[in-house]
Amino acid sequence: MRQYFYNLKYIFKNQYPYSKIRLILTYTKLMMKSWFFFRIARKMFRGEVAHLRTRIMGFKVNFFSYPQLIHLFEDIFIYQVYALEAAGDHPLIIDAGANVGLASIYFKKARKDARVMAFEPDPKAFNLLKKTLAENEKKLGKIFLYNYALWGNEEDLTLHWQRDDEGLVRMSLFSNNSADKAIKVKGVKLSEFINERIDFLKIDVEGAEETILDELIESKKLDQVGQIAMEFHPGYDRDLDRLEDKMQRLGYDVYEQSLDGVPETIVWFQGK
Repeated sequence: MRQYFYNLKYIFKNQYPYSKIRLILTYTKLMMKSWFFFRIARKMFRGEVAHLRTRIMGFKVNFFSYPQLIHLFEDIFIYQVYALEAAGDHPLIIDAGANVGLASIYFKKARKDARVMAFEPDPKAFNLLKKTLAENEKKLGKIFLYNYALWGNEEDLTLHWQRDDEGLVRMSLFSNNSADKAIKVKGVKLSEFINERIDFLKIDVEGAEETILDELIESKKLDQVGQIAMEFHPGYDRDLDRLEDKMQRLGYDVYEQSLDGVPETIVWFQGK
């Protein structure tokens, strides 16, 4: 509950492109539903629930886990870690690592005229993403969906997850645990999808972020990207200082965003 009241104070202190009252009501209902599910409903279903469904800011959302959904809601809608800076009409946004679609919904909620391309490699998460966006298409408009993993080359890749993490945000192309589960997914180059200026690139890909940026640099498509907001995941020879230095040498301004209660580091790259 301490985090809940901290977030209420945070909401009152900050500005949003949507109603604060609706934001607080959505958050409160989400916390209450989570408590009810784990204390009562989960026992009724004996844990055999393929996926769950609720409303977020007036939109129907299909998801796997209340803790995951609450975590995403706090980051995306309360802390606005992917807040779009000033952009022209009909900004083009890429949601890399869309999961069940909360960031894509946020982008369309914040900028109704935005055009969004969403990439999600996990087939089960992608099915919920597709279901959610189809159910909200009248409100959101068309969002273009791609069931691919973004990578440095076009090749088959292995997506790993821990035993209880299927469909969750911790699924990754990297693994050091032989007990992991895994599936094959198709890897593609983001540069192949960039044919005009990208106003905003959101990257949350559990470790593949530097690989994606390196591919854009090599293909010379990074020049067409304005703002980048990236959740950085250390490990596997990934070094944030090295990445920031590389982006600064390419002319990007670099900012780090760390918030109380948010374990991740969100790195912003602001282009020309």
